[in-house]
Amino acid sequence: MIGALIIELLTSLITARLKHLKREIYLVRNVVVVIGYVVISLIALAMFEVTGVSVLAGATVSGLVIGLGLQLILANFFAGLIILETGFLRPEASVKISDGIPLSVVSFPAYKMFSLNEFMPTLRGVVVEVNLMHTKILSESDELVNIPNMAFNNSVIIEKKKEPKTMRVRYEFSVQYDPDTVLKKIREELDKNNISEYKVYLEEQSDKNYYIVLLVATALSNMKVRDFRSEILKHIIKVHRMLIQQAWNITRSIIAV
Repeated sequence: MIGALIIELLTSLITARLKHLKREIYLVRNVVVVIGYVVISLIALAMFEVTGVSVLAGATVSGLVIGLGLQLILANFFAGLIILETGFLRPEASVKISDGIPLSVVSFPAYKMFSLNEFMPTLRGVVVEVNLMHTKILSESDELVNIPNMAFNNSVIIEKKKEPKTMRVRYEFSVQYDPDTVLKKIREELDKNNISEYKVYLEEQSDKNYYIVLLVATALSNMKVRDFRSEILKHIIKVHRMLIQQAWNITRSIIAV
């Protein structure tokens, strides 16, 4: 207790005398506090006749317990030190991160798909901040994501150039609609709306009554991928509604005759 009071008085005196150091004063104060409490601990151990062997054994057990408990925290901390030291991740850098899962299968909707798609889960965005524990990334969907630094042990791709934003849209049409007509109408609708960088395919038959059209397009430079996908889907729905209306008009004409 006397030692703690001495340390408090000493740090107060240092703080009063070294005000001109501003922020650096806290560094000096912390150094004095650490050294003071180490000295007090050694004096206390000597008073209770604790030997160096006992201290070493206790420190070993404590180190194991603390190390196991702080394993993830220490992993993030040292990974952050490496990232900051090497500088391979910097703010405003465009990155694409894979979480280490190579391939997964998509079977949804299971009741209409006979074949399976494969995808590689990734996070694409811009680095906002790098600190000792986490790295903040602003995703393409405008979500701020905190990534633990140890996650960067998996694959990380830093994009030096702006990659084209390519996206895929799949849409079902009934087999009653002629595939050639459907593909032609989709192309006409997209061309009419100044969407040029695209390819449209007849991908697969989902079941006996439906087939799937796949459209692969590159997003416009002034649009986000999600907005562009919504725009493409809107045009395909328009084509679908137009085909339904044409089929209904033909049916009415037949009935009228």
